[in-house]
Amino acid sequence: MAAGSPAASAHARVPVSQPLPPRGSPALMVSKPSNERGMWSWNDGDIGTRAKQNQLLDFSIDRKITTIYIHAEGLLKNNPQLLAGFIDLAAARNVGVELLFGAPEWTFTGNHQLALALVAKANAFVNSLRGARPVGLHFDVEPHALPGWDSNQASYGSQLLDLYAKLQRAKRPDLYLNADIAMGYSVVNLTRNGVSKPLTHWLVDAVDRTTLMAYRDYAQGPDSIIAHGNVPVNYAATIGKRAHIAVETTCNLKPEKISFCEEGNAEMQAALDSVTANYRTSTGFGGVAIHDYRAYRTLR
Repeated sequence: MAAGSPAASAHARVPVSQPLPPRGSPALMVSKPSNERGMWSWNDGDIGTRAKQNQLLDFSIDRKITTIYIHAEGLLKNNPQLLAGFIDLAAARNVGVELLFGAPEWTFTGNHQLALALVAKANAFVNSLRGARPVGLHFDVEPHALPGWDSNQASYGSQLLDLYAKLQRAKRPDLYLNADIAMGYSVVNLTRNGVSKPLTHWLVDAVDRTTLMAYRDYAQGPDSIIAHGNVPVNYAATIGKRAHIAVETTCNLKPEKISFCEEGNAEMQAALDSVTANYRTSTGFGGVAIHDYRAYRTLR
């Protein structure tokens, strides 16, 4: 789970009320960079009342957020009407919503049905809507958070890819699939069907779009946001896809370079501007993202 989320402690825009074309159609092939800006919201209470929904959307509009990743597991089970109302409200303000799910243990083949059951719920939820629809499904499944990762990287990585293949087949064709990627996956080499390449590249292949958790507090140089971002962005450009690059705002993380908590919002925005400028001609760049809403809104 992304750092700071509950379980861790874890395109060019289209009109949000319209379904996306099926994956593989010409409309999904990209020809120029995108400037989307995403943001995670892991807490169901963030949209618990109309006042909180407006607060979230006001903040998003002010910070130029174009897509909110709303943690949807509990909402789909307990209050789908609340989620539907928020999606309508967001669409009216031209903000897209991705339904967010995540747990590291879904990596294991024996647990794949848990994630697939959520996709089935999401499909049924979207089918029931009479207003705006979510634009995609967003999965944060991080096998590196599991015990035994260091000695089982090939096995865990292969099971993760099998999961995303199943999710891709199970989801509705009008919802894209977005997967979070850790920086370290770029040095995990996997061989599948006689082909060897980094897990990062395999994940870009497996889903419609990816979000790299490039959790560093500086844009340029070795071990920087851009240095890590080059791996998925440059590869995505070669296969007509896009990779987004995310930064962290949660406080009290170690090492300090993971988060912009200490540097503050102005320095983070300058770094994100630098990242965007660096990829201004790359068709593989989908934009940036910020983790996460509750930490970001307190960033000074």
